[in-house]
Amino acid sequence: MQILVIDARRATPERHGGSRSVVDLLDGLRDLGNDVHYFYDSHADTAEDPWRWERLAGDCGAGPDGLAHWLAANGATLDVAIAVRPLIAARYQPQLSQYPTIAKIYFGMDNLELRARLESELKGTPDSVRRISASRALERRCWHRYDVITHLTVSEAQFVAQDPKAGLSLTVPVFSVDEVAKPEVPISEPNLVFVGGSSYEPNRDALAWFVADVFPRILAQHPAAQLVVVGYWPDELREHFSRLSAVQFAGTVSDPDLAAIYQRSRVSIAPIRFGAGVKGKVVAALSNGIPVVSTAVGLEGLDISAEDDAPRDPGELGAVRADDAASFADAVCCLIDDENEWRSLSERGSQFVARVYSRAKFMSAWEAALEAAIAERNRRLGETIQGV
Repeated sequence: MQILVIDARRATPERHGGSRSVVDLLDGLRDLGNDVHYFYDSHADTAEDPWRWERLAGDCGAGPDGLAHWLAANGATLDVAIAVRPLIAARYQPQLSQYPTIAKIYFGMDNLELRARLESELKGTPDSVRRISASRALERRCWHRYDVITHLTVSEAQFVAQDPKAGLSLTVPVFSVDEVAKPEVPISEPNLVFVGGSSYEPNRDALAWFVADVFPRILAQHPAAQLVVVGYWPDELREHFSRLSAVQFAGTVSDPDLAAIYQRSRVSIAPIRFGAGVKGKVVAALSNGIPVVSTAVGLEGLDISAEDDAPRDPGELGAVRADDAASFADAVCCLIDDENEWRSLSERGSQFVARVYSRAKFMSAWEAALEAAIAERNRRLGETIQGV
């Protein structure tokens, strides 16, 4: 197939988890034997990115007019277009609609309305309440105008499916894990790691809550504990959080460097209090054999092999759930103190990721999504012909 992937900006996988998902998607589609083209809307935030894609569509960074120019030469032979994130899907739908033979997939990453609802419940500010309405309108515009809508959790896919005007709603894995690590023994140092950049608002809230309310409780029991934050954070935020000397910022790092940080970590934390979608930081830690302490939000939808998002024992996934500061600190301290518990969770986490997020599962799910998109396009074209 001829496939076009459209995103907001050139992927920066070392800075953003969403970009890592896009890179996995591009590589997976190509490995399925497709001819894949990649178009991005803006040149912003890409100058220092070392990642490159050899099949960039022409006029990248030129916005809708740039894509319209590229489609004029290539749209007639394009089979599938995948628009990543709601703003991009809505922005480029008019250009794609000029070519009805293109099967259109909206890859939502996470559900903005559900994220806004959680934020409103947590903060209750007028701005967060208004965001619910704006998110609902934007996302439904995408649902109603694309053939297939893919989300990362069962609950999000079911939420979309409740809308009778929405396209076909599917659950797909967000990450492709080639192999999992199995540390033989945990390190003795009480090192913690948090992976996430400041561009994602739930990450900013998570780090602020952890540093203010959770970490002091851990330091009271383990004064030598250190927290390493991986991802892009501007200087002003680094300075704010680094006032606690036990917090260190590693910045954006390569995959080998991130693996080395995991090897030096005892526990990975995911103190996410609002958000939607599968949290890449959780999957990444588990794939490296590092147990995770997370809120319920951080673990939401992690087991996409299940038929629903009903609560499950987090221990089966290699994680511990903790939703308040005291229990979160206690869970981290337990994994620092109890080597047997650490080993048990490490093993179960590795097994879970190998079962659910393997490359084979990733490829199979996206192959099925492409086939479904073609089928939905054919159905749409058939209805159009009958209506003439």
